Amino acid sequence: MAEKILLVDTDPGVDDCAALMMLMSQVPKVKIVGITCAAGNVGIRDVTINTVRIVKLFNMLNEIPIFGGCSEPMVLLPQTQDSTFYHGRDGLGEAPDVYPERSESLLDHVQAEHGVNAILRLSKEYAGRLQLVCLGALTNIAMAAKLDIDLPKRIKSIHVLGGTIIGYGNASPCAEYNFFTDPEAAYTVFRMFPQHCKTEVVPYETTTAHGIRPDLFNKLMSVDSMRANFFKAIFSTAKIYEDDLIAKGLSQGYCLCDAYVTTIVLNENAVTKSKSAKVTVEFSGSLSRGSFIIDHKNKGSPFLSSAEVTIIEELDDAICEDLIMKTFTE
Repeated sequence: MAEKILLVDTDPGVDDCAALMMLMSQVPKVKIVGITCAAGNVGIRDVTINTVRIVKLFNMLNEIPIFGGCSEPMVLLPQTQDSTFYHGRDGLGEAPDVYPERSESLLDHVQAEHGVNAILRLSKEYAGRLQLVCLGALTNIAMAAKLDIDLPKRIKSIHVLGGTIIGYGNASPCAEYNFFTDPEAAYTVFRMFPQHCKTEVVPYETTTAHGIRPDLFNKLMSVDSMRANFFKAIFSTAKIYEDDLIAKGLSQGYCLCDAYVTTIVLNENAVTKSKSAKVTVEFSGSLSRGSFIIDHKNKGSPFLSSAEVTIIEELDDAICEDLIMKTFTE
């Protein structure tokens, strides 16, 4: 029997790809009961096609159902989010010819059931055992919780990539990309889930502090395997950006943000430092929209989360690197 029952909500994205690959490389130790897609790094059509490609790479299309989800945030404002400079216009590095090749026909593998409905159904089927692994904007999760307020009571734990600890933003001066993409969804999740289930957040600064060392990354990229060759091709656009940061001394390694969420899901011992606090996400303000608010000194506010969440501050690099290495070499 699988040790963990997982539902992954995602928006691939090359780092989402790495995270999904890490999880699938651990099957059957883990059971992935579904992958729900939401617009984020790119639009919902590209996100969904990308997800099918990644699952096909592991020959698991008959084992892991894929669901299309929300195509826009809960509140659509006249502002654009664009991460194509990093992920490429299609979200996977504009490498359509590497196996599994990109094709519109891949959408035939997507379930007819909407992702939000799938979340609710699976939460009942695996009540008390289901862990939500949230790699993108939280639109699908928030919409599911709005439709059924008892959803959080059926969830064992929820693990979220998003927010910042000290306001080191990558989508605005102070906001992280996922929360900035749908602040209302993030606010909803933190208002509804923490009082009912374990809630963990991996903030942006934690991921950047644990980038993969260049020597190890180069070793990974030299591996001649189907998995490694696929990732090498789709990471080419992102690598240009990461190489520039490293050359300028702004980064110590290659950052695969979503992979750190899957690391702590797969191995809780990877967490070496964390703190508990009530939190929320700001959804107003010309500069503060999407900011992750942490009640460091327990000041209190009716806008804060229903209970404390666990904020992951530091990770064991050796555990992270070992899981990533196994993903590409086994």
